Amino acid sequence: LYATYNYYLSGNLESKVLEVPDPDNITVYRYYDEDYFGGNMGRLRMKYKSDGSKLSYYYFGDTENINKIIYYDNPWIWSHTDIFFMSGNLSKTILQSPDTDGVRVYQYYWR
Repeated sequence: LYATYNYYLSGNLESKVLEVPDPDNITVYRYYDEDYFGGNMGRLRMKYKSDGSKLSYYYFGDTENINKIIYYDNPWIWSHTDIFFMSGNLSKTILQSPDTDGVRVYQYYWR
């Protein structure tokens, strides 16, 4: 895959733009302006798909554990949010509108 790499003024990687979508249909990866993993690369901030949808990633403080992922159908039309426990297990899913059963929030419990 051919890609264009863009950098923040700090020298950290800002984004990787693919000429052709990868197998997950991702065309753009955006990263936080931090040298979290070394080599001037931060944690993933957003993924943009070729269909116009995107995923936005948030973390527990200064960890690589994902706190929540917000899904958008179009660049700014919110679809749903997945919230995770620090362990990485899914805690809750919040839907933009009720599903066919009339449910907007799913709460998950793990033993």
